[in-house]
Amino acid sequence: MGMAEIIARQPLRLAGVALALSAAACTGPPPRPPAPAPAVAAIDQPGKSPVPRPDALEDVPDATPQRSPRLEEELRRALPASLRVVRTNSAVEPALSARHYEIGALVTDGTGYGTILVTFVSPPITSGEPGCLKPDRAHCRILPRPNGDTVSMVDRSGNTERRAITAERYRADQKLALTVRSLDGADERPSRFWRGGPRLARVPLDADQVTALSDHPGFTPD
Repeated sequence: MGMAEIIARQPLRLAGVALALSAAACTGPPPRPPAPAPAVAAIDQPGKSPVPRPDALEDVPDATPQRSPRLEEELRRALPASLRVVRTNSAVEPALSARHYEIGALVTDGTGYGTILVTFVSPPITSGEPGCLKPDRAHCRILPRPNGDTVSMVDRSGNTERRAITAERYRADQKLALTVRSLDGADERPSRFWRGGPRLARVPLDADQVTALSDHPGFTPD
């Protein structure tokens, strides 16, 4: 083979090496399969207790040591005289730089139980413009109050089960001042104090009574 032929073939060899390297890069190890999607944890429906609801009424053990007898008595006196109050309870806990107050009254008509709850944080730490969320629009009303506050109410008292009315009262500066709930039963998730037993056939306070309770001036921090 002459020198000219060797020189002529050299570019062909280099081209062949380049093609081989290119093919190896294209046919390298197969791509890794995508990682499996993480499992989505089941979320309990709002208001449902994560444990089976007992047939008989019972107190929920509460590790919160602090109660407010004054606010419990305030709630008892603010309720209509026609309501039969079985007992009251309360919990006072720290909430960021504030304190969270929850006061409850267990009521009965002799056939079932209902719960009335009042909650507030002092000083208020939640802000928002009173309004109706899309899932609640069919049951929601915005009620301006004489003192400049606004009540946002969701009335589900017409449900066939788990009847409830919830009213949130906002101050003029859009701080959430107070929340009142009227529930047709004793369920651990919303009430924290009691669970189980038969339900009332209706909510213990109607919409007007819930609104009036949200206006009550006695729910103030200790």
